[in-house]
Amino acid sequence: MSTTQSSTGDRNPRLQFRLRCDCGCLVSGPRETREQRLSCDQCGTVLFVLPEDVYPTWDPATRAAAAGKKPRKRVRSGVSRAEQPPDRAEKRVPKQKLRLTQQGQPGRLRVTALQRVVLGLVAAVLLTAFWMMRQTQLESASDQFRRQRLAGVTAFRAHRWNDAYVALTAASEAAKTSGRSDLQSREVEQLLRESRACSKLSSTSLFSALEDAGEHASGPKPDRVESRLGRGWLIFDATTRLAGPSLREQASFVIDFPLSVASHAIQLQTSAPALRKLSLAEESRRAVFAAQVDRSHIEADSGTWVIHLNSDSLFLWSDEGALRALGLIGDDQESDREIQQLLQRQTRLLELDGT
Repeated sequence: MSTTQSSTGDRNPRLQFRLRCDCGCLVSGPRETREQRLSCDQCGTVLFVLPEDVYPTWDPATRAAAAGKKPRKRVRSGVSRAEQPPDRAEKRVPKQKLRLTQQGQPGRLRVTALQRVVLGLVAAVLLTAFWMMRQTQLESASDQFRRQRLAGVTAFRAHRWNDAYVALTAASEAAKTSGRSDLQSREVEQLLRESRACSKLSSTSLFSALEDAGEHASGPKPDRVESRLGRGWLIFDATTRLAGPSLREQASFVIDFPLSVASHAIQLQTSAPALRKLSLAEESRRAVFAAQVDRSHIEADSGTWVIHLNSDSLFLWSDEGALRALGLIGDDQESDREIQQLLQRQTRLLELDGT
């Protein structure tokens, strides 16, 4: 469809329209102020013709006065916006604004029912995979614990301390992985401590280290005790007693050492948690334990040579065979009976007797 302007001499010439019917006939004429419905001369089809202006009439002077501006001369276009009824024109909405309008509030994630089902299935698959992996890990750790425990106990009974220490370390790690806290796992931990002490037993006794440190011409050298002993382990069979009036959380213990070096009385001290397992209802109690020396000093007022045992390293002993293999138990039957009873009592305190 096209429009032309009349060539008449009117001041306000009418806009012309030209419509071609479906039958091919050309219908033309001037546009009116209102829409027209014309019939084709050949086939009688009703044709719809838009008016001169499809928008409501608005006086330019009134519009300019409302906006506070001078009225502008209205320019009439020769081509209409569209040959269709005005109510079909739609205002375009930006895609982003339309999306926000459909979703309701901006930034709000909408999850459909299908998406929920898919997320649930993915979560179930992940949990199942994790559970299967954990079960495989637990089975492997349990098998590792059984094999390494057997190897460690066998090596310990044969007095192969280094082999026992390596195997029992692996068994202890496997027990932690599988979350075991039963009697067998406690036995493994105890034998691991004892095999470590046996394999790294100090080649120098505490008394020899004290004598060496006290024989200097310039006076005793307490720091030489640690240098002589290093990180080696010592095994004690001594009487322990509380340094204070009661057993508190950070209670300090005194260990009798009835010897003197270079006219200095010797006293061992520690605050090891392991000694709190002992029943201290009595004034003192005999115990067999292993520990490492932490530091030493000579008190200025009393001249007592104080040896501090490492609290984290100290543990109660339980195995009689290891002490015999190290030559720490003699041939005296009375002494044997006493040490056996003492080790049995400590075994019960460590919850290693199965009761």
